[in-house]
Amino acid sequence: MIEKVINKQDQSTVRRALVLSGGAARGAYEVGALKALNEMGFQFDVVIGTSIGAVNAIFFAQQALDRLEQIWCKWRPRCLSRPTFWQVCRAWLSHKSSIFDPQPIEMLFRTELDLDKIHQSHTKVGFIITDLCTLETQAVTTDEITELSTLIDVLMASCAMPFVFPPRHVNGTGMWIDGGIVRNTPILAAMMMGATEIFTVLLHPQPRNSCPLNASQYLARCIDVAVTASALNGVELVKQCNLRGGNPGCSEVKLRILQPHQIKDVGLFDFNPKISRELIRNGYDETLAALHEQASIYQLDAWREAAS
Repeated sequence: MIEKVINKQDQSTVRRALVLSGGAARGAYEVGALKALNEMGFQFDVVIGTSIGAVNAIFFAQQALDRLEQIWCKWRPRCLSRPTFWQVCRAWLSHKSSIFDPQPIEMLFRTELDLDKIHQSHTKVGFIITDLCTLETQAVTTDEITELSTLIDVLMASCAMPFVFPPRHVNGTGMWIDGGIVRNTPILAAMMMGATEIFTVLLHPQPRNSCPLNASQYLARCIDVAVTASALNGVELVKQCNLRGGNPGCSEVKLRILQPHQIKDVGLFDFNPKISRELIRNGYDETLAALHEQASIYQLDAWREAAS
């Protein structure tokens, strides 16, 4: 359980949290949302990310949003090109193999990340990862990380979707993978840290009455079902917390949900600069409009009913 790593010091220092969900190539939308939140002057005590949300979170804490946008808009990772038949076979036969090569992404992290800047930041970062050996899901924060190599291990683990990238050892132990498989929208982690105001950026669109027309759309909609369930669980936890009188030391948790109105059918690995620029623009425009109109503050029952 993620509560294992939440301590009393976290509860005394965290008030406003940002939760960034996973969604692979759709993560460009979060970059636009981060730009809008930054422009409006919002500061966060902690940013908690899963999968691609963890990557965006660490750049945000490092105050490198411009660089993050450049990477999304210019970098077309060849390592995510269509896998060969033999790559798929190797991934199936060995837990140490994967259909994609993780080395280029790891090199990107080694080149771009500065642990000193991250530790000096007002915003700490939390990562959700799951160990295949113990079936334990943990929230690891940058406060606990003292070496760049450990940070990279945790980031790579957070990005390790089964078969896509191999599991990762963290501190020499375990087989850690993407915590988004279990908890794609880790609202509970923010609550356990004592946050009284939580912004959550989702990467699936608001409900629509349409059926998938091909295999790519079918997979995307199946993922939407899973991540919607994770978000609904978080909303229900906030509702129950508020009914009970809130977390220790606070009376209410205010949850703000930022979500695409519509999003084109983007494949998990469509890391295309043109698509990324469009998603960043949409994330920026929709988040800015929501913050100005206060439309991002949902009545929890209404949002739950709409998303069900």
